[in-house]
Amino acid sequence: MKAKKTALALAVILLVALGPAAAAGAGGLLFGMVEPDWNPSFLPSAQTPQMEFMGGFGYGVTRDGLIFGGFGLAFLDYDLIGDYQDAAYHVAGGVGGMIVGSRVIGTRSLHLDVAARLGLGGMAKGTRTPYTVDSVTYYWFVSKGWALVYAEPYIELGLGLTPWMHLGATLSYPILGNFIPGKPFTDICYFTPVLGFTLGFGDFRKN
Repeated sequence: MKAKKTALALAVILLVALGPAAAAGAGGLLFGMVEPDWNPSFLPSAQTPQMEFMGGFGYGVTRDGLIFGGFGLAFLDYDLIGDYQDAAYHVAGGVGGMIVGSRVIGTRSLHLDVAARLGLGGMAKGTRTPYTVDSVTYYWFVSKGWALVYAEPYIELGLGLTPWMHLGATLSYPILGNFIPGKPFTDICYFTPVLGFTLGFGDFRKN
């Protein structure tokens, strides 16, 4: 009982100490589109298939404008929901982790963030493989999975639909690679610019 009271007292003290540092924060939904053709010619050739990202996020902003939070997202290739059987391969997976960065501008009508999403996750890739039955060729997808490392630096510009709801556009450059099994960033190494959108709810001011 004494240990529980001590732990509770420490938690209250910590909340009181951190309270003044918390100026704002928000949470919401995110969506992104990956098009390898968007990769600029001065960057290494894009290795990423056409994919969609979707998920959610939440963060707090200190009075100094520092952003700390978390996110989770899932991704899949376009063909997985389109021409499933005709594609050479399919990918699907998810990642989650933390958000760190800085709020450059923060008002009720507009915000500008420079930040990064850093996390871990997993992915499966199915490769189209032929097999023959009674002289008829069929295809199925042989899958393999990896654990992933994920890093996505981004810039987000958000406009206020209301003082507490902002619609944001993000430009990011995610890097996604395997770390097990296999040698890190060999079996899977995806990178290309991503155009994304967020719908956030909260307090977007920067004091």
